[in-house]
Amino acid sequence: MAKQIFKPESNELIKAIKCGKEHKIPKLLENNNLNLTTKEGTPLTLAIQKNMYTVAKTFIKRGADVTKLDNKGRNALMLSIIKENTELFEQIMFQKNEFNHKDYLGSTALIYACLKKNPYFVNRLISQRIDLNIKNYEGNTALIIAAMNNSYECSKILLREKISVNEKNNLGKTALMYSAGNGNLRLFELLINNGAKISERDLRGNGALENAIFVGSYNIVERILSKNVNEVRENILSEIPIIYKHKIRKIFEKHGIIL
Repeated sequence: MAKQIFKPESNELIKAIKCGKEHKIPKLLENNNLNLTTKEGTPLTLAIQKNMYTVAKTFIKRGADVTKLDNKGRNALMLSIIKENTELFEQIMFQKNEFNHKDYLGSTALIYACLKKNPYFVNRLISQRIDLNIKNYEGNTALIIAAMNNSYECSKILLREKISVNEKNNLGKTALMYSAGNGNLRLFELLINNGAKISERDLRGNGALENAIFVGSYNIVERILSKNVNEVRENILSEIPIIYKHKIRKIFEKHGIIL
């Protein structure tokens, strides 16, 4: 990531944007650098953060660099996704972008699209042949983020494009484990049908089964046991919340397993 050079002070344009004085901005355009980078960000990134979308579009038309970053390392494309502004997003897409850029958390535009559970943005970004398997600094891929956030549609698109389904984050968790922990049977089945492995375990030794057990996702526990997955940690019973324990034991007994 290229090191940013900050100007020591904000100029009048930056001040007008920060104060929300949109009416002053047209007069300031001629004598101010639209690509000035301050500790607060650029005129463009600040305008997007302040929901000044008409101003942001004007800045882009007048040559603002959409790859310039805000104070969190996010570019204009990422900010348009965060704000879920489709029109601005499309205008930025027509500019020269760094689609695989990582912000200071290691997140990409695709990861932000999955955080927002927005399949439109995911589809459009994929059309640019981006790297689907980039991980943020917590080790999460876009698919893991989509599964965390219960986004079936985003997951479906990513799997259609053959994203790696069994990647693990820094905790050793996979997308399947998160879908199990969320009790999302539809997403769980989608992942299984695209090669997700039930046998994978995280750094604590828990797999999809344990993640489903801990939150009382009975339908997923049933689904996993129906696949003849019988390996369960010895101390699992003591970790099951009391409100789920009786029913979980009954499900296991149905499949011939005594906890």
